[in-house]
Amino acid sequence: MSLPATSESEAGYTLLEVLVVIAIIGIVMAALPSAYARLVPQFQVHAFADELALTARKLREEARLMQHITAIRVDSEGKAVDIDGLETIGVPTGIKITFTQPISWKSIGDNTVEFYPTGGSSGGVMELARGGTVAKVSIDWLSGAVEVIR
Repeated sequence: MSLPATSESEAGYTLLEVLVVIAIIGIVMAALPSAYARLVPQFQVHAFADELALTARKLREEARLMQHITAIRVDSEGKAVDIDGLETIGVPTGIKITFTQPISWKSIGDNTVEFYPTGGSSGGVMELARGGTVAKVSIDWLSGAVEVIR
């Protein structure tokens, strides 16, 4: 009994082709951890900036709706953000936060932005940095509008 003859038109992969594909997959998998390590700080900074901006927007709305002044304050060491004296948000490890207040509002208090019932605010910029990644949460003094700048 002999094996049937095979034609060259039958499809299949050679051992060499399979080994080349496995080698390429191995190279890609080896490169992923270093790419991931570079992206994580960027994602952390941007996510925290978004969280601060959302919190500031909520405080602005609360000031307008409840007709009382609300405030957000960065502690002097830059390790926490105080939300109207009711809640504290910890700054993620490795992120440095600095606060810049408009010169005309320095009397309000260090590192503090107040939101007024009129919709305005005392204004300021919270800058978040980690490695080479920087994001800013800017709060306009006139309109109280909150913007994330990347």
